[in-house]
Amino acid sequence: MRALKEEGIDISGKKTQDVFDLFKAGRTYRYVITVCSKEAADRCPIFPGRVERLHWPFADPSTFRGTDDEVMVQVREVRDAIREKVTGFLAEVRAQAR
Repeated sequence: MRALKEEGIDISGKKTQDVFDLFKAGRTYRYVITVCSKEAADRCPIFPGRVERLHWPFADPSTFRGTDDEVMVQVREVRDAIREKVTGFLAEVRAQAR
């Protein structure tokens, strides 16, 4: 939460949503992107329905060890890597739409 807050994103009031609840509520998506680590990929949630599924493995911050400062360095690296991946993906989707 702190790493996101540094970027002006406040998720403190947000809760995790179950993918099956979203599906049952009629939510549809063109893409579903999972970000589970390579080690946890077999436990990554699967969104039902007709979607394009993408898997972008990132390290799990809950496994990081060290001092608070050392852990935050690693968390920021994951945050920044996710931002870079999302930015590239959006540019690619927009280019395909033209």
